[in-house]
Amino acid sequence: MTSKIKKAFSLDRLFVTSSALNLVLLSSAVSAAPMLEEVVVTAQKRTQSMQDVPVAVTAVGAQELQDAGINDMTDLSMQVPSLVVSTNTSPFNTSYRIRGIGNEGNIPTFEPATGLFVDGAFKSRSGLGLGELVDVESIEILKGPQSTLYGKNVTAGVISVNTKRPGPDLEGSLELTAGTDNLRQFKGGINIPITDSLYTRWGVSGTQRDPVQKNISGEDGRELDQIAIRGQLQWDYSAVGSIRLIGSFADRDMNTTMGDIHYSQTHLNILNNIRSKLGRGDMAPNDAYDNTVNQVEPTHFLQDSSDFTLSLEHEFDNITLNLLGTYEEYQANLDYNTVSQTPYNILRFLDSQQGESNSFEIRISNNDADKFSWIAGAFYFNSDYTRGDSDEGEFELLDDADEYGTAVGAELARNLTGNPDAAVPIFDALGNLLTTLLPGIPLVGSPGDKGYFTGTQNTESLGVFLHSTYSVASNLELITGIRYSYEEKSATFDNEREMTLDTCLPPHEIDLDPLLGLPSLNTNFICLLTPLNNNYAGDDSWSDLTGTLSLSWFPVEDTLLYATVSTGFKAGGFNLEFGEFDGDSERKYDQEKVSHFEIGGKSELFDRRMRLNAALFSTSYENYQNATFVGLQFIVNNAEEVVVDGLELETTFLATENLTLTAAATYLDARYESYSAGPCHYSAEPDNGQFCSADGEAIPFAPEFSGSLIAQWTQPLFEGDFYARMSYQYTGDNLPSSDRDPRHMQDPYFLLDGRLGWRNDSFDIVLWGKNLTDETYLVQAGPGNTTATVDAYTNASEGSYQTFIGEPRTAGVTLRLFY
Repeated sequence: MTSKIKKAFSLDRLFVTSSALNLVLLSSAVSAAPMLEEVVVTAQKRTQSMQDVPVAVTAVGAQELQDAGINDMTDLSMQVPSLVVSTNTSPFNTSYRIRGIGNEGNIPTFEPATGLFVDGAFKSRSGLGLGELVDVESIEILKGPQSTLYGKNVTAGVISVNTKRPGPDLEGSLELTAGTDNLRQFKGGINIPITDSLYTRWGVSGTQRDPVQKNISGEDGRELDQIAIRGQLQWDYSAVGSIRLIGSFADRDMNTTMGDIHYSQTHLNILNNIRSKLGRGDMAPNDAYDNTVNQVEPTHFLQDSSDFTLSLEHEFDNITLNLLGTYEEYQANLDYNTVSQTPYNILRFLDSQQGESNSFEIRISNNDADKFSWIAGAFYFNSDYTRGDSDEGEFELLDDADEYGTAVGAELARNLTGNPDAAVPIFDALGNLLTTLLPGIPLVGSPGDKGYFTGTQNTESLGVFLHSTYSVASNLELITGIRYSYEEKSATFDNEREMTLDTCLPPHEIDLDPLLGLPSLNTNFICLLTPLNNNYAGDDSWSDLTGTLSLSWFPVEDTLLYATVSTGFKAGGFNLEFGEFDGDSERKYDQEKVSHFEIGGKSELFDRRMRLNAALFSTSYENYQNATFVGLQFIVNNAEEVVVDGLELETTFLATENLTLTAAATYLDARYESYSAGPCHYSAEPDNGQFCSADGEAIPFAPEFSGSLIAQWTQPLFEGDFYARMSYQYTGDNLPSSDRDPRHMQDPYFLLDGRLGWRNDSFDIVLWGKNLTDETYLVQAGPGNTTATVDAYTNASEGSYQTFIGEPRTAGVTLRLFY
């Protein structure tokens, strides 16, 4: 690890070391300035100074959230280089990765490695609760496994969101935003005391924006239309006890992002064939980075979700009791009107999901700690999830399926001759002949054919834990933690279909590979997506004992050095995806175990005008749960071992009374140490059956180097303050594609945001811009939904692929009023 870190920092020395040097030089030239404010966190379920906690944690308070204009988690990643947020077809599919480790948000039964907690309540889906950041007091990002106090499968880290509590004072705020692409946003909050001990607080946020993704064949995509409401009631029933009830609701209704497709030459031939016959379907430039798509219908998304949290805190003479109960439910429909990603009505996919969950946590901690403090507790979680609707077909072939099938047959015939550039009419005739003689084989099926699936999963989880801190000496603390976790899951998956001619072949029953270089004649979409022999029922349970051991040393005032050894656990699960799976051997994946080592330091320098935190870590994942999109579905299996070595630096410096500088940098060496059953991208040759070894390769979505620089200037002006803020984020080489296709390797890029404003105690107005240089950058890439499958079955030399790029340049003005 050491040599790799030295190499990385020799390459990027200018970014890291020059920033630190500039801070030091500034400190010697500037007269006395105010001290940094203390940052308070609850990372260890107690209120502590961030600088006293032996955990790599970044905390963003309410004022900084406002100064930075953070509206969602994507904005937050600008502040935290080790946090990667990716979203593709809908905000419900958002995924969070910390230090390179995370999960695909598109797999609803794949529990996130980065745990999201809102006011202490665990969120079963990453896309729940954070479409709008409403009335937030602070956000804490805990990096690395946190498996003792946060036991629900948090093998990568924790995002803890704390909203503003109700209080005894009448106060309120109103925020209005207008921006490019007709952006309109409203946020409001009000705190109302009902009696001397009973208070209520309400927050609401709504956002609308016109589409920013051009679609030349139908309605445009990538619009925003969402609203969130949050209400709270707090009763301080005594001087030592309080009860807090929280309810939140979110609704989304919008045309979301469509995959920007690059068609293979084979698929261009197919589409041009259809266009010549139907006289419609103008082709867009075949550029997967131009934010322009060619789909006859947009992708439409509906979400309706609600959650409730009830918490109680009571202090006895020597003990504090905390109780937390939660309930959440959601329903989401993602309607891929043309999942074929073409200007023709070929195939529709209605992805319907609904779920509900509840949890209960009890914690008991001592509050008279002198040398020894402890927290003990238990956590229970239960969830029920359903995907699909037995009354409505999830897949349906549409009016242009016949023409598409004929064109596929023509292209198959052309490629069989080894002459892909041959004249079209000859092979059109062969395609028509194949359609007549072999209906559905190898073509896509008949209009009106439907496939149904229903998947269900029940999850029950139980954990008991003990966490303690012992003062060995006045400047030395020993922290220990232990947790027992047990998880049980049961799952079912059922398929049905309605077809004009049920001509499905068992997969690979006719193997043409030795003769023609083709895997099978079966390309009927309904057959491939809803095979009748794919029904499944299974259950399993997993358990583990995990723990942490940490030593904290305060060699001098305002300096902490720590070393931590910990283990983690993530239960196994089931692939509840459509498509062909071979029973338990492919449906089930094993539990994941984590071993983590970290040494770090936290220090405040120059009379507390500079804060410098660093962490050096090495994390090993045994049976790492890896997800890959393979064209028609996502698949999860286990990599034998994944290792993440890295170094993080964070610093904040009050250079002058007016200027605050913040810098952060992360170096990662995140790799598959051993992965024999890795995914194969389109042009890869399998070396292990249908798999490709990934031993020694970097894991996707984990740039080797990333960093940020933020400068904020504040100057008194007109009985208020003028302020200016610039934020720079650098992301190094990375591969944001789960199938490891080298075509998607992304060069380094940077993003630049800026803000100019004026404020006083009751008024704030700011002009802002995001991605000011209008950088085009890749968030995620993968095979085309159906096009890559057809490419394979027609023996195309390349596979079609799709991309999801980041937000383009936006600008606007925000007005805030405070009472």
